[in-house]
Order: sequence, then structure tokens, then C-alpha cells
Amino acid sequence: MTSDGTITFSTALDNAQLEKDLKKAQAEVERLRKRLEASEGRRTAIEEEMERAQRSIEAASRRTEELRDRIAELGDTDPNDEAGWWAARQEVERLNVALEASERHEAELAKGKEGLDKKWAKVNEEVREHEAELDRASTK
Repeated sequence: MTSDGTITFSTALDNAQLEKDLKKAQAEVERLRKRLEASEGRRTAIEEEMERAQRSIEAASRRTEELRDRIAELGDTDPNDEAGWWAARQEVERLNVALEASERHEAELAKGKEGLDKKWAKVNEEVREHEAELDRASTK
């Protein structure tokens, strides 16, 4: 109270703790944002691998179908044409070996793609978790 009887209230606020808390929150948001960006980068890289794998599978599948079609064509060779029939039979044997190799290759590619699918699902879940963490931290 002053000599004239008025009362003075101090309205000065101590913002030191608020500023400290704000900086801490901003640092946490930045840390979470970086984690999210890193996870998104990994997810994008896996998606690109998946696309390449899918194109490889499709190419291998086309090759397998071409071999099957050619073998079927050669199966229609006239058995009365002895030289043609023997040549077709030899080519069918060679094509069957190539077909088996093509089918194995296609199966290996599909297995590799399955692994990428699992990897993507795991990283995608990380991205979702990071997004949720970032949302929670941003709304504090």
C-alpha cells in the first residue's frame, strides 16, 4: 500500500518457466518430426523396391507364359513329319528346362516381394505411430 492509501498489484509475470517448457515442447515436436521423416523415407524406398520387384515378376511371368505357349505350339507338330517332329521334340525338351528355370525364378521373385510387403507393413506402422506421437505432441 502506498502513502495515499492505494494498493498496487504487480502484474509482471515470470515467463521463464513457460519459455523453458515451450522450448522443450518445440524440441520434442522437432525430434518427432525428424523420426517421422526418416520413417517416411524408408517407406518410400521400400515402395520403390516393391515396384521394381513387381515389374520383375511381371516380366518373368510373361517369359514363363511365352515358353508355355511355344511348347504348346510345338506339341501340335505333325507326327508324320518325322524330321520336324524330332526337331520339335528336342526343342520342347530344351524349352521345358528353360520353363522350369523360369518358374523357379518367378517363385523366387514372388518370395522376395512378400518379404518387401512385410517390411513395408512394419515401416508403415512406424509411420502411423510417429504421426500419432507428433499429433499428440503438437496439440499439447
